[in-house]
Amino acid sequence: LGSGTCASDLPSIPNRFPPGFWVTWNGGHLLFDVSEGIRFRLEQIGIKYPTVEHIAITHAHADHYVLPPFLLAVFCHPLWGGVKATDLDLYAPNQIVETWPTLFKIHVPEAPAPNDHCTDEGFLWPKLRWHKMSGSRAIPLSNATLRSVDVFHGFGHCPALAFRLETSEGTVVYSGDSGDCEGIRQITRDADLFISEASGMVGHRDGAKRYGHLTPFDAGDIARESGVKKLLLTHYPGLDRDEAMIEDCRKSGYKGEIQVAKDFQEIMV
Repeated sequence: LGSGTCASDLPSIPNRFPPGFWVTWNGGHLLFDVSEGIRFRLEQIGIKYPTVEHIAITHAHADHYVLPPFLLAVFCHPLWGGVKATDLDLYAPNQIVETWPTLFKIHVPEAPAPNDHCTDEGFLWPKLRWHKMSGSRAIPLSNATLRSVDVFHGFGHCPALAFRLETSEGTVVYSGDSGDCEGIRQITRDADLFISEASGMVGHRDGAKRYGHLTPFDAGDIARESGVKKLLLTHYPGLDRDEAMIEDCRKSGYKGEIQVAKDFQEIMV
């Protein structure tokens, strides 16, 4: 749904939205990251956003985590003839779970205290079920398994996760924002698809590593070592040509399929 960064309307990447990936399989669905404008992108692929039941959030930066506006839209949808949401399961770093009540009250001070959910009479907030996923966690999700691992980001000061979704149809790993670290190499093992951020520009490995981002070369090196079958480069600034990104990735020795993500691209596993 979004292959861009936190900035928009740049000459190099017009009309690309912040990160967001809608994954479906026989028996379930999952939204990776609830970024700015994600509900509009869901609408554009025919998904009514109040029907989303599972959201995995990688970290608290606003180009990945803008939940209050999303929930406000979900709240208002049935008031004007739309769909009333039911339960919503959210999988996130512990820091996001613990700070959610404060964040919610800042945005909606008149609503009941959220705690685990808001279903007081007169309010139509969906029931929220938060799952703390910091550390190496595994949790059943429909007929699949969602795994998490801590990754390095924001000079090590931003709690961040990478996720691994294991289904009967294949395994997808989503890096979120991550530098090259033990966690990202651990969770990508033998994945069918690795959706990897590539915020670090070609030739800027040192700076990317210090902050906690990957260059195309780094993503390829991780994919090579982990035996990843297909690599999707996303969340890139767009200042390097697609061909240059793929060439940089190949220099790592990765031999599998590489694609540079575009908004609304469909990937089959």
